[in-house]
Amino acid sequence: MATREEKIKELKQLSKLKAEIPIKKGIPAVINEANENRSRKVKAIKDKCLFLYGKGEPFTLIKTGGSYKLESRLFNNKAVRGGFSMEDVRFIKSVKQYVMKNDVAEKFIGTDYLAKKIFYLQVNKYVEGEVLNDVVEIDIDRAYWETAYLMGVISKAIYVKGCEIDKRVRLAALGSLARRKEVWEFNGKVMKKKKDERSYATENVWFAICRRVSDVMQECVKLAGDAFVFYWVDGIYVRNDAQTIGKIMQCFGKYGYESKTKHIEEIVFHNNKFDVIGVVSGDKREFSYQPNKSKGTIRNYNEDLRLKELAKEIFGKQKSIMLGKDDEVEVL
Repeated sequence: MATREEKIKELKQLSKLKAEIPIKKGIPAVINEANENRSRKVKAIKDKCLFLYGKGEPFTLIKTGGSYKLESRLFNNKAVRGGFSMEDVRFIKSVKQYVMKNDVAEKFIGTDYLAKKIFYLQVNKYVEGEVLNDVVEIDIDRAYWETAYLMGVISKAIYVKGCEIDKRVRLAALGSLARRKEVWEFNGKVMKKKKDERSYATENVWFAICRRVSDVMQECVKLAGDAFVFYWVDGIYVRNDAQTIGKIMQCFGKYGYESKTKHIEEIVFHNNKFDVIGVVSGDKREFSYQPNKSKGTIRNYNEDLRLKELAKEIFGKQKSIMLGKDDEVEVL
């Protein structure tokens, strides 16, 4: 662990570097996002990348989940994004180790779940300016974690421990099954991204979990009929009708899920987005979408900030989230 004097020295070094960092257009996004990360060590690596990039000094930047590694003649550093304790990291690793050690992936051989349609969002069509006041959210408790246990991906001991820790840690543990190593190389003039190294041995397990949740949500959309408003990942929003709510909760129960309901204050539809008010008291969530003239519900909605954050928590990387054929939301 760095001493106080070493930290002060590093901060002074970074201050000097920042003064020399050139502001250029077209800097690769993986570097330019330096100020978006809360981890001081990650920001330090990004600042050093900017310095090297501006000076034309070759370097390699490796991103694996939330960790970053910089290799160069001048600097060699590694950092992990903030938010997880060492105990959290050990738990995340233990889940993947269990899956690998017990050959869990063999249960899913024969189906390429990555190639399957997995719908994380779906919304009914409403006209601009329409406001819904009597809406209820029905949410699956620990959807992905429960699915992992029900499908035999994790042991009972891991399941019980996971129920006691933060949701982000559970999602990161399962998302690590599909983690990719991304490598960027800068030769002094041009920065190129090499082919990602995928977790071929375990990624199909993660997408099998996602597909299971997606299939259940799709079944609930049909049950809701005209009362359906929209769903996002593991929560479905419907008009406040007791019979519809009962059918959906019964459907969740049939697949082994517990669920809860919450009354939503208001949903307001605009030209190319809609706002959901009251998921949390005083909270407003904004969803946007690309105009779609096809009939039926629209499947290419995305929640501006929270979906991006969720995707980063689940996948720990830059990735497109497939919503259906030819429909993608790019997570920046």
